[in-house]
Amino acid sequence: MNHALQSVVRVLPFLPALLFGAEAPVRADGLFARDNLMAWCIVPFDAKKRGPEERAAMLDQLGFKYFAYDYRAEHVPTFEAELAALKRHGVVLAAWWFPTTLNAEAKMTLELFQRHGVRPQLWVSGWRGLAGILNHTDEDAAARLRDNLDGLDWLVAQLDGRPAGPRPTPRSWSEPRPAARRSVAP
Repeated sequence: MNHALQSVVRVLPFLPALLFGAEAPVRADGLFARDNLMAWCIVPFDAKKRGPEERAAMLDQLGFKYFAYDYRAEHVPTFEAELAALKRHGVVLAAWWFPTTLNAEAKMTLELFQRHGVRPQLWVSGWRGLAGILNHTDEDAAARLRDNLDGLDWLVAQLDGRPAGPRPTPRSWSEPRPAARRSVAP
């Protein structure tokens, strides 16, 4: 699977919200609370090219408690320093992009996890299976699935460098009605 398609697959569960906005207000102390967020895609994608200590300090300063580690070959020599820095800064290694085969790099990583007493989720890239398109709302399932397919076609065209046309118009979503105001007696 190419990198662009992998990006689309990661976005699919969030497609309706990305295209049409959230269906209901989300409380700050819920899904998007700072202690419920996990930083990821910050190792190979950082203009400042931070090392393990600088990265762990940055996460700590920003209030992130969880981190998903993704990397490139140049980062392999710093794996142990990364684990030590995260521990010093109180950041939990919650997930790790893991090789698709149990090669020497994968075995070394598992040994480091055991030595440092960490048990992150192992995210294996290179998925070749089916990608899910879901409704996950109380809206009409057929209309919602059509909305998702339209949105997916729109995103894939952009990722492939083709003209995507206008943003799709949803069939199954509409602006939430404002809550009725209660009158307060004087």
